[in-house]
Amino acid sequence: TALSFHGIIVETVYAITSVSPRVGKTFSVLNKKFRYRKIKRSAYTGYTPIQRGTATALIADPEKALADYYYFVARGACAPLDKDRLRIEKLNKEKIMRYARLFQDKNMNDVLKKLL
Repeated sequence: TALSFHGIIVETVYAITSVSPRVGKTFSVLNKKFRYRKIKRSAYTGYTPIQRGTATALIADPEKALADYYYFVARGACAPLDKDRLRIEKLNKEKIMRYARLFQDKNMNDVLKKLL
């Protein structure tokens, strides 16, 4: 969801995906799909509060959103997007790698190094 919010992907997002250090789950409300995916507590950082009406939500910084996404790619939980479908040229690549190191996942770091 944050990838779309920040314009990193231009595709329509059909499910609201959130990350949490708690157990993941998926459910639907009013025909809208919500997916919670688990990440390591050490990697649960890099989020900014945003206001939508009276509600407040945390959304990942652009670089953190990309790192989170590639954590799930490296684990085989989702397919990688083609590099030409990502708008990453304005992102801080060192910041992406700093976030990636928090996951302590060599596969993820290797995948991101190839992307960047």
